[in-house]
Amino acid sequence: MGLLVFGSEISGFAMVGVAIDFALGTIHSIPWATLILSPLGVIMAFWHLMKFVAKKP
Repeated sequence: MGLLVFGSEISGFAMVGVAIDFALGTIHSIPWATLILSPLGVIMAFWHLMKFVAKKP
């Protein structure tokens, strides 16, 4: 279950970045939103995964 959340969070952030770049017309030059949101998605997914597997007192 955690891996499904991990993968969907990464792909969700990347798809939102692509959609923003497409709407702004920057998809063919430098896709800034995709370049920013994709690593942010990885970081957030890793953070959520660490919270998911952390031991609770």
